[in-house]
Amino acid sequence: MPVIASESFSASTGIPPGGAGNVVVGDILTPITITATFRLMPTLDTSQGPAVIFNRDHLLSWIGIVDVIQAPGINEAWFALEPGADVEALERALSEAPFSLEEMYDQQSQLESLERNPLIAAGGAGILYIAFGAVLLLVAAALLVSLWVSVQRRRGEFAVLRAMGLSRGQVVQLLAFEYAIVAILGLVAGAYLGRLVGERMLSFLNVDDAGNRAEPGFLLETDWLLVIAGGAIVLAVFIAAMVFAGRLITRTSDAAALRTE
Repeated sequence: MPVIASESFSASTGIPPGGAGNVVVGDILTPITITATFRLMPTLDTSQGPAVIFNRDHLLSWIGIVDVIQAPGINEAWFALEPGADVEALERALSEAPFSLEEMYDQQSQLESLERNPLIAAGGAGILYIAFGAVLLLVAAALLVSLWVSVQRRRGEFAVLRAMGLSRGQVVQLLAFEYAIVAILGLVAGAYLGRLVGERMLSFLNVDDAGNRAEPGFLLETDWLLVIAGGAIVLAVFIAAMVFAGRLITRTSDAAALRTE
């Protein structure tokens, strides 16, 4: 008898997809063939253990039981509609005999409803965007202050380099190279650590209102376009900071720097 089994059932019984075996249904040995497996299935909680999905009529016919309570038919179905399909006409047809389905849900309508919800639209994502913008501002301010302090503290060093024959442009290039290494390492480490922190945070949020593991679980997705945009902003701030540092070095007198140092 063809069935669809959960991955946990296939793993615990050792029956692979396409393999055959036997299960006991109502004290009756029932042969099965696993045609496909699933990890998650609506209305089936993985915490309740492995699961097997039969064709209802086939199963009742095999075990010799006549269902006198519920007439043969479907009680749950999923449909993949073609683009432009008339969803309302389909829902009307399914609500009438012989199907008589009472509840119908459209995935697209559900998603649109969630997107229109202001609490969800301005929830965690909005807070994270605000935090992202605040971090960018702090990075820009920290970079400018760090460069200004570095130029003021290393005036004597830059003056010695100038006395050795380096031009002011070469001194600025040397400073830019130092900070470029820090910026690249910071961006790479930040992206990697951000991914780890995100996974850690989701491990605490991936529960339902009863404290059990939520199903389906969260999927951690990185908006790389936003990450690239943030990197571009940091690069622009970096270039502006280098121009600012170059002007500071240009305005500094080498002789005065050597006398004071």
